Amino acid sequence: MMNRILNKKIAVVATVLMAGGLCAHAGDTILAGENLAEIDANVAKLVEQMTLDEKMVFMHGDPIKLGYDGPPPIERLNIPPYMVAHGPHGARPIYPDPETGRRTVTPGTFMGVSMNYAASWDPELVEKVAHGMGQEIRSMGNHAVAGPAFNIVRDLRCGRSTEYFTEDPFLNARIAVPFVKGLQDEQVIVTLKHLICNNQEWSRGFLDVKVSHRALNEIYFPGFEYAVTEADAMGIMSSYNKINGKWAAENPYVLDTTLRKRWGFKGFVLSDWGGTHSTVDSVKAGLDLEMPRTSWYGKKLKAAVESGEVSMELIDERVSNILRTMYVAKCFDPDFKNPPKSVFKSAPMKALAHELALNSIVLLKNEDGVLPFDKAAVKKVAVIGPHGDYGKHFDEGKYDYTLFQLGGSANVKADQEDMITPLKGIQAYLGDAVEVVYAPGAYAEFGCGPIASKYLTTKEGKPGLSAVYYDGIGFKKEQRSAVDSSISFQWDKDPLIPEAGRRMGSDQKFSVRWEGQLNAPVTREYMMEVRFEGRASLYIDGKKVFTGRDINNRWAQQVKIELTEGPHDIRVEYEKIGRKGIMKLWWDYENIAWTQEAVELAKTSDAVILCVGNSGNMEREGRDRYQGLQLSEAQENLINAVSKVNSKVAAITFTAGVGMEDWIGGVPSVIQAMYPGEQAGKALAEILFGDANPNGKLTVSIPKTVAQYPEGYWGADLKEIEYKEGIFVGYRYFDEHNIEPQFPFGHGLSYTSFEYGEPKVEVKGQTAKVTFDVTNSGKRAGAEVVQLYVHDVECSVPRPKKELKAFKKIALQPGETQSVTLELDDRSFAFFDESTESWVVEPGQFDLLLGSSSRDIRKKAACSIK
Repeated sequence: MMNRILNKKIAVVATVLMAGGLCAHAGDTILAGENLAEIDANVAKLVEQMTLDEKMVFMHGDPIKLGYDGPPPIERLNIPPYMVAHGPHGARPIYPDPETGRRTVTPGTFMGVSMNYAASWDPELVEKVAHGMGQEIRSMGNHAVAGPAFNIVRDLRCGRSTEYFTEDPFLNARIAVPFVKGLQDEQVIVTLKHLICNNQEWSRGFLDVKVSHRALNEIYFPGFEYAVTEADAMGIMSSYNKINGKWAAENPYVLDTTLRKRWGFKGFVLSDWGGTHSTVDSVKAGLDLEMPRTSWYGKKLKAAVESGEVSMELIDERVSNILRTMYVAKCFDPDFKNPPKSVFKSAPMKALAHELALNSIVLLKNEDGVLPFDKAAVKKVAVIGPHGDYGKHFDEGKYDYTLFQLGGSANVKADQEDMITPLKGIQAYLGDAVEVVYAPGAYAEFGCGPIASKYLTTKEGKPGLSAVYYDGIGFKKEQRSAVDSSISFQWDKDPLIPEAGRRMGSDQKFSVRWEGQLNAPVTREYMMEVRFEGRASLYIDGKKVFTGRDINNRWAQQVKIELTEGPHDIRVEYEKIGRKGIMKLWWDYENIAWTQEAVELAKTSDAVILCVGNSGNMEREGRDRYQGLQLSEAQENLINAVSKVNSKVAAITFTAGVGMEDWIGGVPSVIQAMYPGEQAGKALAEILFGDANPNGKLTVSIPKTVAQYPEGYWGADLKEIEYKEGIFVGYRYFDEHNIEPQFPFGHGLSYTSFEYGEPKVEVKGQTAKVTFDVTNSGKRAGAEVVQLYVHDVECSVPRPKKELKAFKKIALQPGETQSVTLELDDRSFAFFDESTESWVVEPGQFDLLLGSSSRDIRKKAACSIK
């Protein structure tokens, strides 16, 4: 067994899912049993009966408040609604309330983020979990999911890095296929997003990505390509950005030449919410559905049809693509039975979430075998850090799912009772026999929290600050005055998708000025944090120390100020200029006492589990980590302080990846958890104390700092970015420039060890098989991911030093040896030739590199391809 990855996985899939009412058919695609000719005949009959007005309505999304998030129903023709759930880190189905018609969202099981799926390096497990998610989505009557997102992780600063899977195109493709099959086997249509090059969130709505066709086809397309060609993915969402001067939603090379003609896509294409920019160009390029409402289709498209600029035949084709997909999703099948609602958040679903967490968490470092901790030897365990549990160190003490999850449209707002935090998981695992203590040690995120009213005084001597509220911006028309105990306001609900526009808060503009005194408790350098959306300025003792403007991206900014003990004049000004109003003035003072408390606990504990990281406010849709990859100064100080007083420390990072060079030298053990779902604490406890052997592997390269990325790799407020690195993305770039990352792609340690035998290579035409033995040479059962990289020794175009082209996860008992065969097809040796727009294999010698990671190559072989 592989930490409960069972050897006969497919049988287990059927067993688990039959309990929910359906049986999985592993290996099939959604179109395998369909008569497409019959479906298209039925579609043609419907299209023939539709009026032009009905076709126009059908080609744009229904208002979100009605709960469809897809094309609306046409009652005259008995065309039902197409219900799209968001996610895809678990089910988040939507449905209209039968009385009000308003949208209701019910979060299902939080399985874990996409990067955790890929970090398992286990396609069969991915398919099994996707089946479960599909059952939850379908049980609530939804037909599709807005995801998964198969963009490449080009730069870890991208706020959606954990919503994506990997930096590697081959791994992306091999995870995409089972993910799509699992969901669509349950008649849940995937909506692959975002086609293509949505590799940063900042400026995504107007960024023009200049990228070569070779890089598109070798790096950025394969996840989408194989999901379509091998798994019959039926839904595609275009990205917000431009590609080589053309918006994604109207890009003929992407949507027509590549998606339809080259890949044979049979489903329909919708825009990202608010991502349509034209009428005629979009419909001609291949955009079937404008979302989330009509701005460019509707009346404008009708006028284009009536003028002859757009043919009725083209409109019928676009409508047919949507209807065909709805038929495949069984929207028209009265005999199709959804799974019972009892499957929703059921015990089998939680078991799937646990299995995924257990097999995706990555052990990065384990100096002197600190892990696993000896359960029998510990009497007191300290869980330390802001990610150990919820509390006043995060979001002012309110429960917020984003401490352990990506933010934005992919989230699953798990209830607090469903979330097993590290503290809860370790307490449950160790029981009453071991004392488990907790200290946050520092504020979460950037290391700041609210300034309590006891440190603020009005000119009249009252606790808090005097506030004057004004209508409009500019501080001109006074509306009211008040005394506010602190500055920590969020007036409008956080939008999931900023570009979607309407419903996202209020257009009302206002401004506020706060004045009084800030009473510094000690003389020191203070970190002041301004969290805001709009315009904000901070004055201390009459000096402007901060001013800024932001509508989503620079939402939290910090400034260091040296203050002497005692009172200081303070003035804060805020103007709400957008749809959302946020203004919070925080500081880092409480970290002093919290860190000291954590150090004292660490001194008297037998083991310390340090839980640090980011959050769904920092890593989320619409935002990038513009300040870099390092943890907050407060969290780094906490790690260093604790590791100095206790040698039995395991640091756990909840993030896509962080720069560690300022603290990793003093910490013996490091675990990369990412955001592993609602069962995180349970899985971590089992790994930390040795009941489970870690077997996840990194799906990205973790740099030491962002300085290891090429110059101009990411930028704020850009209108254009050139992917100058071409095909050299991720480990390909690090290899090409001989850069040593903090941790390489494919890295992940185990509590046991594995030896590789000499490979034997069999070549047939332009394909090859590589066979070799793998032995568990340690004393514990464990699982290894064997990775096969290919290098073209001599080529007419630049090629990477190595490219992942095959892998397999195998479970071995101590002393057990297993023969492994990895197969390479012709694509494994090919490159994309831009002059012919085709894949080319140049005859010659290829190195075959077998390894446990991209930098841990164990065996080498070679083959000649003719």
